[in-house]
Amino acid sequence: MVGAYREEHPGLPAQEVRSCARIALLYMLFSLYGATTTEYGLPWAAETDLQRHWSERQIAVRRLLANLEDLEEALIDVAASGGTP
Repeated sequence: MVGAYREEHPGLPAQEVRSCARIALLYMLFSLYGATTTEYGLPWAAETDLQRHWSERQIAVRRLLANLEDLEEALIDVAASGGTP
């Protein structure tokens, strides 16, 4: 996805491409959408989906934190290649 975006916007500075992983991480850490479900009055199935969303989001946060350096290096490679993987 980042490669395709880079192809469409070749003038995008490499540092901004590299920042994509940190931006995603910050969003997942600070966005509060669905943090609690009781005030939404959701049906049981929707509440269950939202709880799964939060569980999977926490897995993604842990993976991003554990692999941030490797992800940033990969993003720099995409930026250097002009978008082609």
